[in-house]
Amino acid sequence: KNFSKLDEVWHLSEVFSLRDYKWEIWLHPKSSLYKDHFIICLEVPDRGTLPSGWCRNARYSFTVVSQIDKKLSITKGIYSGYNATLIS
Repeated sequence: KNFSKLDEVWHLSEVFSLRDYKWEIWLHPKSSLYKDHFIICLEVPDRGTLPSGWCRNARYSFTVVSQIDKKLSITKGIYSGYNATLIS
């Protein structure tokens, strides 16, 4: 997709399962913090319905592929902790 043509709102993927855990991807095409950047995150759906004390850790990466020049493609990895209310 051409991210520059997306509305300036959060776009959420369909919920998907990986190793019996549910996830979704959130994308915001225009960061208010950094000009010419977009935000992409891995999130836990329906976090507010999870029991107190619930937590999960994940190591993951996203790759953005340039359709113009594959050399411009970029991969970023992260290790993140998730709990019932906040991202840590």
